[in-house]
Amino acid sequence: MLWAVIRNHEEGICDIRCDDFRNLEESWQVRLSALQMLQALGYLKKEDPLTDAWPDTVPLYRLDWDVVRKNLGVSPPNPLAPMEPKVPS
Repeated sequence: MLWAVIRNHEEGICDIRCDDFRNLEESWQVRLSALQMLQALGYLKKEDPLTDAWPDTVPLYRLDWDVVRKNLGVSPPNPLAPMEPKVPS
């Protein structure tokens, strides 16, 4: 699951409902346990919910790139930037 977050999750944000996690593991309890373990190891930080519109939100996590870089030698991707428009010649 850590590798899935590193490779596929823009800004390193994830929760147990992510489709790629569901493809890796059917059980939401196992997914939650894995995310909690990654948090305990320092790879993930718990985030505040994005909205308070729903009373039963699931924990939201964000990748800690400093820990990933230090422990695994993997750096974050370059930030996305808009492409320059092509100027007719």
